[in-house]
Amino acid sequence: MNAIIYRIGQKPGEIIAEQILERYNKTEAEPFDNPSAAFNLLENSVTQLFDEEQIDLITEEDKVIIKIKNVCPFRHVIMGREDFEFGGTLCQFSSGYFESALKMLTDYNVEYSHDLKETTDEYCIINIVFRKKPEMNETKMEESKDKDS
Repeated sequence: MNAIIYRIGQKPGEIIAEQILERYNKTEAEPFDNPSAAFNLLENSVTQLFDEEQIDLITEEDKVIIKIKNVCPFRHVIMGREDFEFGGTLCQFSSGYFESALKMLTDYNVEYSHDLKETTDEYCIINIVFRKKPEMNETKMEESKDKDS
């Protein structure tokens, strides 16, 4: 069931990513270089669906982590049912939506995960982790070597 709901979230994520790429004269072949900028553009496009706020940005050599405080449209449904939990079935839609949109916007591997320790009755804390694809790291290293030559 989770996989089906995840896939249902992917299509709207792809549609919004295509619209953003088109609006900013980008393509899937040449997407945004900056994960934070791509996330901000997506965030500005989904204000009617998600109520979120970026609360932290961690940049490391091999990844970028954006931490958000999110109040999603499923929050009241999840809180009202004992058989649902945060990060579970209904949250798969959000995961599919954000992961597919941000993958298209950046060409990074993207992981969307709930930080259950920090989630409260008011909001969820989400970590969105962007990891450079292995070929991206190799290309950057080759470009670096060419510049050094």
